[in-house]
Parts: sequence; C-alpha cells; structure tokens
Amino acid sequence: MGRRAGGGSGKKEEILSAAQSCFLEHGFDGTSVRSIMKKAGGEIEQLQ
Repeated sequence: MGRRAGGGSGKKEEILSAAQSCFLEHGFDGTSVRSIMKKAGGEIEQLQ
C-alpha cells in the first residue's frame, strides 16, 4: 500500500494536532498511535 498524494483534506494537520494534545496530556511514553488516531477521528488499517 503506497502513500497518497496530498489532497488538501487537512487530515495531516488533524493528526498532528491530536498527537500534540495526547503527548501533552499523557506524555510520550503514555501515548499510542491508536489513541492519536482515535482523537483525530481516523482509523488504523490492520496488516494481514
């Protein structure tokens, strides 16, 4: 699965903002990718 070209949806900014919020609230070691994506309203695809 490759990267998609930027579509201007602003999702990257949403994820970065969610990550910053999670890091401030829980610290680096207390933050997971799953918690960041949940806060950003995104989904994580599972590899099989």
